[in-house]
Amino acid sequence: MRRTEARSNELAKTVAEQASVIEKQRRTIDGLREQIRIFEETGQVLRTAPVRT
Repeated sequence: MRRTEARSNELAKTVAEQASVIEKQRRTIDGLREQIRIFEETGQVLRTAPVRT
């Protein structure tokens, strides 16, 4: 019984972590889509991250 509960808790944690990753990816995709829209409308590219040196 304890093993089943522990496994259930482990699976619930894994699912929550995956849901978090998926949500972050969705936000990233939305941001990229907005950048594409702006580029298509204006021809300008916006930098959204610092310059790497």
